[in-house]
Parts: sequence; structure tokens; C-alpha cells
Amino acid sequence: ASRTGIKNHLHGRCGARFIGKTQTDELAFALFGQNAHFSFPVNPAAPDRVTGGSSSGSAAAVAGRLADIATGSDT
Repeated sequence: ASRTGIKNHLHGRCGARFIGKTQTDELAFALFGQNAHFSFPVNPAAPDRVTGGSSSGSAAAVAGRLADIATGSDT
């Protein structure tokens, strides 16, 4: 992208530090976060359970303690 989204811009102005980016499933359509281009997201806190749908990457990052908070969006 050539510009920063408004949410990221506002978080940055408040002192947030961005450490990474997660991937959503295509068109935010998959119920369990499946993506044809990346591996299936694993729930680090409970490997026998799914992490969720389009925000599964964000959920996995927080559950795996890679981040304190994460935002997930379909857009």
C-alpha cells in the first residue's frame, strides 16, 4: 500500500509499536481462517481448537504471545 490506514496511523500516534503483519483468508470468507497461499493458522494456546475466521492470524499472534494486542479486520 502507498498509504497508512487510519487505524494504524492513529495507533502509531498514540505510541503503538508495530512488530508485524498477519494474513487473512481471501475475501474474509473462510470460517476457520484457511488460506490457499499460507498454512492453516494454529492456536498456540489450544492446538486442538481453531483460532477463528478472518482474524485468525491476529488471534494466533496474541495467543502465542507474539503481541500484546492485535487488530483484525475484513477490509
